[in-house]
Amino acid sequence: MRRALLTITAGITLLLGGLLGVQPVAAQECSQTCRGDECCSTSCYYEEVAYEICGFEEWGGPIYCPVVYRIWTTCGDYTGGRCASDTPQWVETGRDVVGASSYEPAPGWCRYALHWEITEMQVNRCAPPGERYRCEYEWRQREVPPGEDPVWYCCRTFAHLRPCGGRDCR
Repeated sequence: MRRALLTITAGITLLLGGLLGVQPVAAQECSQTCRGDECCSTSCYYEEVAYEICGFEEWGGPIYCPVVYRIWTTCGDYTGGRCASDTPQWVETGRDVVGASSYEPAPGWCRYALHWEITEMQVNRCAPPGERYRCEYEWRQREVPPGEDPVWYCCRTFAHLRPCGGRDCR
């Protein structure tokens, strides 16, 4: 009786769904979906069978019936992490000099930091796409012409460049 009621309920649900234009969602079984190159965050399911008491025999013994449980998870959990990582992978796509700052002037030398703005693109297909910017600097030094003050020489030489987080010479 219970199985017949479930079958009727499922049939009515499918009929109403078809009449209303609702299509069932294509479920992905983990054993078919998670082959090693799939993203760890991919949703899937697997089924487990349990036996539950569904009745009693005439002489009092239980009757066990199989019940299938659908368990939803991800490929990462299903495979124990043997899948394509969701960790972003950043690749440098551009590097521009955006500034310089003067530090530690010494007699005859201008030691300065050249500031770079670096553009990076996220290339891992399993992680959200994106672009980010970050700054780096590189220490360099330049010889100061005789008789010039190293601090002012550095500032005049690099005044057109704005530092990326460093001390401004202007």
